This record gives sequence, C-alpha cells and structure tokens, in this order.
Amino acid sequence: LKGKLALCNHAAQIDQMLETEINTNEDVECFFVNDKTGRQVSHTIMNPVLLQTSNADFKPSEPGDDHSSKKYFRQAVLNPEKVYSSEDYISGATGKLCRTVSGCYFDNSNGEWVICADISCKF
Repeated sequence: LKGKLALCNHAAQIDQMLETEINTNEDVECFFVNDKTGRQVSHTIMNPVLLQTSNADFKPSEPGDDHSSKKYFRQAVLNPEKVYSSEDYISGATGKLCRTVSGCYFDNSNGEWVICADISCKF
C-alpha cells in the first residue's frame, strides 16, 4: 500500500487509493494518511462492512485534524524504516479489540507521509 500511495499527488487520489484498498482488507477498520507534521490529509476511510456494526456516537477523524501527539504517528516518523504497531485497545468505532499500525513513506517528490490503519484483532 505504501508503494501505491507514493504515486498519489493529492488528497483525492489518496482517498481513492484507500477506498480501493479497504475493500480488499476485511480486518482493517479504517485507513488514513497524515503529513510529516501530523496533520491528517486524507479522509478516514472506514471499512463499509464494519460500518454496519459501528457505534452511532463514533466520529472518525477528518482532514486537518492533528495527530502529532499520537504515539502511532511519532513512532512512524522516528523510525521510518519500520512499521509501528500499537498496544491493543477497544475501538471507538466498533467496540472490538483492535490496534493501530502505522508506517512512514515518501511520495515521488520526496514528501514524507504516514499511513495509519486500525486493524481488528483476531484470536
């Protein structure tokens, strides 16, 4: 996914790529992309299958939201060659156990981005 996103030059292309990818990843609750300062550039793309069981009070993050204080963002930027995986937590969207996975990537003009995915945990 990071390789595919590296070819996207603006938010609409990122959103489209995330929408395409989420339909092939049933365990992914959502995808979103932040810039190198922690500002969200994409929409939060929710898995349409999981939306059927989601919490009505849940509001996904939006473009412009600041994620710079979040550990999943900081760890991805500090260790761009690694993928960060958070501790398990209860998802506000579904109420299921999940974790956030994040990784840094560079686009074709050397811009730095962080892709984040909330993944449902299975036992």
